[in-house]
Amino acid sequence: MKQYILDPKALLGGVIARDDDQELVQLALQKDNEIPPYQSDAIILLIVLNGSAQIVTEQESIETQGLQVVRIEPNETHSIRALENNTTILVFKQLTHDLVFSKKLRFGNCCL
Repeated sequence: MKQYILDPKALLGGVIARDDDQELVQLALQKDNEIPPYQSDAIILLIVLNGSAQIVTEQESIETQGLQVVRIEPNETHSIRALENNTTILVFKQLTHDLVFSKKLRFGNCCL
């Protein structure tokens, strides 16, 4: 088990943890700070912890706020813009999305 502590005073944020399968990133943004359009071959979950943000893809734009989750598919171009000061977003990048798990693991019946 590992525990990570987010820094609410971090300037823009940064990578919290990384291994071969996942990357965990903290974004600490002020109003109108923007992560320019980019894409990744990972499944990305954006969890807005506080504040609000606009997530824009080629197909749509979502305004999201504290305690909401947005999933971005692999290779989906997107940008992120803070709509409020002190917007904190936790980003999970699942780098190995092609892995196939057994039904026991997938449905939580491990070790039966």
